[in-house]
Amino acid sequence: MTILNEVYTLLGFARKSGKLFAGESAVKAAVKNKNAKLVILAEDLPEKRKIYWSNYLELSDIKVVNIGTKEDYGRVLGLSERGLIAISDKKMAAAILEKIMRANKIEDKLNGGD
Repeated sequence: MTILNEVYTLLGFARKSGKLFAGESAVKAAVKNKNAKLVILAEDLPEKRKIYWSNYLELSDIKVVNIGTKEDYGRVLGLSERGLIAISDKKMAAAILEKIMRANKIEDKLNGGD
C-alpha cells in the first residue's frame, strides 16, 4: 500500500467517524468554528484558491498540506470531486501528517537529499 493510499484510508475513517469536512463551505465553517486541525488542499485545486486558503489560514494554528487530487478525494469519500478537506480530530490529523512527512522524507532520499 502506498503512503498516499494510507492517507486516503485515514480520510475514509475520518469521514465515517464524522471528523471530516469536505468542500469549500464545509471547510470554511469548520475553520470559523475552530473545529479544523488540518486542512488538505488538492494538488489540482486552482492556484488562486490555494493562495486564498493559504492566506486565510496563515494566522491560525491549523496545518495546511497539498496532496492528492480532487478526483481521488471524491472517489475515496464517495462524493463528487472535492478540492478541500478539513480534519477535526487531533489524533487523526497527526496520523495523516505523519504519513505525508514520511512520504516527503522518502521522496527527498530518492532525489538525493539527506
